[in-house]
Amino acid sequence: MNGHDPTGEQDFIEYALLIQLIGPLTWFTFDLPAAYQCFSSLPGGPGGPAKGAGEESVAVVACEPKTPTTPNPPTPPKPPRPPKPPKPKPKGCIPPPDPSDPFAGARRAALEFSCHPDIRSAMNNMWMLSQNGQFEACFHCNGSSSEYTIVPDGTAYSKVNCPFKLTPDVTFAWFHNHANPGGPPSTPDNHAEGGPGDTALADEYKMDSFVPSMDGLYVYNHIIKQALKLQDNLDWQHPCVPCK
Repeated sequence: MNGHDPTGEQDFIEYALLIQLIGPLTWFTFDLPAAYQCFSSLPGGPGGPAKGAGEESVAVVACEPKTPTTPNPPTPPKPPRPPKPPKPKPKGCIPPPDPSDPFAGARRAALEFSCHPDIRSAMNNMWMLSQNGQFEACFHCNGSSSEYTIVPDGTAYSKVNCPFKLTPDVTFAWFHNHANPGGPPSTPDNHAEGGPGDTALADEYKMDSFVPSMDGLYVYNHIIKQALKLQDNLDWQHPCVPCK
């Protein structure tokens, strides 16, 4: 086709001649000032007027603006699945040692001893005797951490003291609960009645002082002179299992 006619008139004539060669029914488009869709037919063909005798075939062309099509909106990406919440750790589970803890060895040794099933049972019995922490109750262990005897001491129904009969060089561990809300082993500076406190008593008898309460399980190690927290809250009431 020779050039482009902005009015489209010349293009119509050329396309009409082309249509006669293509066939009786053709859809096609070409550029006009706007986008058009054109339909052509020959006389006597589908959609065209009847062809008379002796008439030449003349293409009939009709054009109309294309109906604009709206593209489908893109499908939004699916939101990512929320991560699964971590499983709660079982009560009483024992975490691995913290390499940054300077007292990790002493803490681990005390925790492993307190995890013995008979020690757990004795602490729970003591807690029931204290009426779930309303008073102090106690027991002590004679022998060594590998071979020992548990000796119940009972309760005096006092919030600051419990009865005990310790044996020097025989008693190596003393357990007593603190009345609610609990707390770490007492010292000479913070004992409720101004007594020597748990730490001084442990130093005197060369024993470790374990203090379970609502606040957790603590131990005072008489060798390193440190009070260490072993477990939180009432986790000490449950069997020890590794934390996963």
